Amino acid sequence: MITKLYGTVDTLFPDRVYLRVQDVVYGLFCSRKALDQLPVGQTVTLWVEHIFRADNQVLCGFLSLEDQLCFREITNVQGVGAKVALAVLSTFSTEELARVILAQDKQLLTRVEGVGSKMAERMIVELKNSKFFRGYRSLSSTASEPAWAENDAIEALVALGYDRSSSTSTVEKLIKRNPDLSTEKLIKAALVKMSHI
Repeated sequence: MITKLYGTVDTLFPDRVYLRVQDVVYGLFCSRKALDQLPVGQTVTLWVEHIFRADNQVLCGFLSLEDQLCFREITNVQGVGAKVALAVLSTFSTEELARVILAQDKQLLTRVEGVGSKMAERMIVELKNSKFFRGYRSLSSTASEPAWAENDAIEALVALGYDRSSSTSTVEKLIKRNPDLSTEKLIKAALVKMSHI
């Protein structure tokens, strides 16, 4: 299974990128927001969601682990596939989507290509209590940014298969050293530390 690729942007298309890794070129479907940040000829790192289907395999690329985890949450919703999930990430950043979900703004979700009223309602119902979005509840409360960043990082590590106790301990230590770390930086730093445990 492919989980991460480091290579040179070979060719860009409206819905995907061709990434050259040594002598192999991989085709990865990406959101429009991600594609806009991929300059041809430059070296980049993409987190990869490797999707196995009955008749083929599909690779989806993401600029951050947070976006990849968000993609997984969206595709866990009944009836929502990779194409719609990427359309969602083309319209909203992860944080923006959290605001929409927590505000239960069905109207705003229907702006996404391929998302109708029924699908928008189903997404809100299934995502508003998900572990991934739980860390974003402070966006509509008085909680501080470090608090939701810490919770979100822990949930991301657990989603990746790490033990909750170890994840919590590692993230708390990182927060103590630098309380201003963003969620993404927390996750990256924790992954480095936990890979050496």
